[in-house]
Amino acid sequence: MPMRVHDIPGPHDAYVTVPAVGSGVSSFSYPIFVAPWSAKVTLIEAAFGSAMVGDDSNRFDFVIYNRGTDGSGTAEWSTLSLESGDSADAYVPTTIFSLATGSAIEEGAVLDLYYDKQGNGFDVSRAVIHITFMGA
Repeated sequence: MPMRVHDIPGPHDAYVTVPAVGSGVSSFSYPIFVAPWSAKVTLIEAAFGSAMVGDDSNRFDFVIYNRGTDGSGTAEWSTLSLESGDSADAYVPTTIFSLATGSAIEEGAVLDLYYDKQGNGFDVSRAVIHITFMGA
């Protein structure tokens, strides 16, 4: 009997590159993942092309939303907020979402990375987003 990818046990990985944004950009959404089958997402992390140092007043918060299969979903999974004292090193994965048991997502649902501008924002380099998921 032929196997399909989702029949293979264990974690699967997906990668997407997101663009750099300047501090003058308003808040915006960037779709990062479409579930190829009903799955559980266990990890989402970003490796930024340059270091970022947190700021309480001027930053972008990185929010993961499950937009569902029709784009109307508003389930917020997680937020990475780089406030004063926080940082993200260049080329080092920074966790945005992590849940050992996984968070369920249905086939065809879209995960969205929302850049939520706080104050004047700050420059954000291009990044690679890594998503780990497994069969539900």
